[in-house]
Amino acid sequence: MQREHMVHSFLLTRVPHIVVIGAGGNGSAMLASLATLNHAMQELGHPGFSVTAVDGDTVSPSNIGRQGFYPCDVGQFKTDVLIQRINMGFGTRWVSMPMMFTGENSRDLSPDMVISCVDSRHARSVIAKSFCEGYYMDLGNNAATGQVVVGEFKSRKVSGLRLPHAVDLFPEIADTSLPEDDQPSCSMAEALERQNLFINRMIAGWAAELLWQMFRYGKLSFHGNFVNLSSGRVVPIPVDEEVWSNMGYKA
Repeated sequence: MQREHMVHSFLLTRVPHIVVIGAGGNGSAMLASLATLNHAMQELGHPGFSVTAVDGDTVSPSNIGRQGFYPCDVGQFKTDVLIQRINMGFGTRWVSMPMMFTGENSRDLSPDMVISCVDSRHARSVIAKSFCEGYYMDLGNNAATGQVVVGEFKSRKVSGLRLPHAVDLFPEIADTSLPEDDQPSCSMAEALERQNLFINRMIAGWAAELLWQMFRYGKLSFHGNFVNLSSGRVVPIPVDEEVWSNMGYKA
């Protein structure tokens, strides 16, 4: 039965701590959207967000144009570049952690929401196992398709029914027994052979819309989207136990 998910007050009445893991294609677009959303919500009377970005990768020439970086950023840590830019532009005090997320450093983060923008099954597996409270949003994509899902970690029920997250609905994205497809590209041209230029921005755009619904209206009637740039279709994932069951998840 389709229902609405009512967002917990800890996101709406105080400064929530949002941790973004991964600062590449999806992560750089997501951080830019978070900065815009933070400013908009402050204008509407919300206290704003505290954001920490975690990624140990540095900017390479193949990232320019396809991710949120410029030629002058090459060689610098991605999180340093993005967070410094946002802090200078918006006057925020967001934090860069230029290191890979290992799970062991989860104790230092204490997030109210984790936004996963990683591209490996191993990384998703570590994230899903490292936190037990708060919201969990995951962004993922292939060449021209992708999905975004927001759910809850297992120990917190905001409404009467826990909102399943991406690893609940799609266990294969965190199945480390399956092969990875994470070989780096040597140039932007090579990267574009493997991935649509705007797929990351489209996925991050729908993720930002879900966050807007959560923070602006305090509820969700759908908690994810499938995006297909080849067909031009976007299909929502409703807050619906029957839909989850058809996807193989039992609430």
